[in-house]
Amino acid sequence: MEATERADMTAMAQLLKEDAVFWMPPDPGVFVGRSVIIESWTPFLTGPARIGDFKMVPIAPGEEHYARLPLDVLRIEDGAIAEIVTFPESVFDDFGMPERL
Repeated sequence: MEATERADMTAMAQLLKEDAVFWMPPDPGVFVGRSVIIESWTPFLTGPARIGDFKMVPIAPGEEHYARLPLDVLRIEDGAIAEIVTFPESVFDDFGMPERL
């Protein structure tokens, strides 16, 4: 979460397994491999297409309020991220998550 908030692509890469998988249902694309995933994220986190600053929070709500974006579900293997599945905001109600955190 801290690496994402800082848009620290090096730190994010270090968290991923070499053969990590990233996908965002219902989009059909699947990104396989650390370098492919980081390459796909970089323009949106650091480049001209940057989508803004992130404030990441664990599932448990905090004291401050933040707009919800996607829901990331991580699979961890041997202390590294092996898979990331990102669900759109439309699934938040299915998980009982509030509109604002």
